[in-house]
Amino acid sequence: MKIAHITNRFYPCIGGIETFTLDLCKELSKNQIECKVICLNKCANSSQKLEHYAKLSNMEIIRIPFFDLKYYKIAPSVLSHIKDCDLLHIHGIGFFSDFLLMTKFLHHKPIIVQSHGGIFHTKKLGFLKNIYFNFFEKFLFNFADIVVVDSLQDFELFKKISADSKLIHIENAISLDDFSNIKIGKEKNSFLFVGRISANKRVDLLVKTFAFLSKLMPDAKLHIIGTDFDNCLQKCKELVTGSNIQKNVIFVGELQREKLLEYYSKAEYIISASSYEGFGISIVEGMASGCIPLLSDISQFREFAKDFGNEFIIDFENPEKAANQILGISRQDKKRLSEISRHSAERYSWKNRINEFVKLYSGFAKK
Repeated sequence: MKIAHITNRFYPCIGGIETFTLDLCKELSKNQIECKVICLNKCANSSQKLEHYAKLSNMEIIRIPFFDLKYYKIAPSVLSHIKDCDLLHIHGIGFFSDFLLMTKFLHHKPIIVQSHGGIFHTKKLGFLKNIYFNFFEKFLFNFADIVVVDSLQDFELFKKISADSKLIHIENAISLDDFSNIKIGKEKNSFLFVGRISANKRVDLLVKTFAFLSKLMPDAKLHIIGTDFDNCLQKCKELVTGSNIQKNVIFVGELQREKLLEYYSKAEYIISASSYEGFGISIVEGMASGCIPLLSDISQFREFAKDFGNEFIIDFENPEKAANQILGISRQDKKRLSEISRHSAERYSWKNRINEFVKLYSGFAKK
């Protein structure tokens, strides 16, 4: 069986969907399922064109040109690259899901669409998003064979546009192998944020929290790893300068995987003030590295923190209160909390998820 995994971006681009798709293909290869990845030929916010064809381990990578409408990437040549595939697995919704569902009468391939948080990460263009999602997508999803949702939050969202019989909840997974060989050496009062610097991530609230925390914990250091996705970076940098906490908050930018693992290994805490997450893979990666989670009050994060207690859900909307909450947690037994983190992360290992995908695909092999 040969599966086409279709996504806007893939390796060497960095992000949650990119990491998930790469790991999924690697695990499927171990189960003798052939994978082909079709993606756009540029990473986000990059003008550099990536090579059209590449091979990584046992998977083919086809990168195709596209017309960029900022929020919508048009790449109709995808149709010419799926002929040798038995099944289409589309990651996220947008042009690829729309176009391939719309042209199903031409290619006759079964289609799985995976939610990855949908399109409501921010309120920007909210009116248009609601029309697109609740009307246009609701019609097109009639042609999807299966809709995989990554979280209970996505389940509630996608059941508005898809029949319950098509919805399958499979939580994201991470490769724990990446963390088994890193040398853990935690640095006192070190905090880490990993993700796009976008409106929904609320990095500005982290900065405001550290303006208070730096007075209570002068040696606290927050490393912010990720690219500027919504033109939020400059505002966040101005907040840092205005609060005179340049020594406490450091913007690192985007990192390759090996270097990122070093930051995970050194950080005592993984932190996020996000207002919306499809899943939150970087939080689980941090926990697998022994980082203690400090998270905003959203449903997926409450799930991550359930082994710790409600006090690890931080009120970042009130930065002064958040700083005092963090100070209180810092006085607890951090070795014990780190062990809880690593144990909790094991729930999201691929060994506990891959069979769900293999079983899902095998249903199409029989048809």
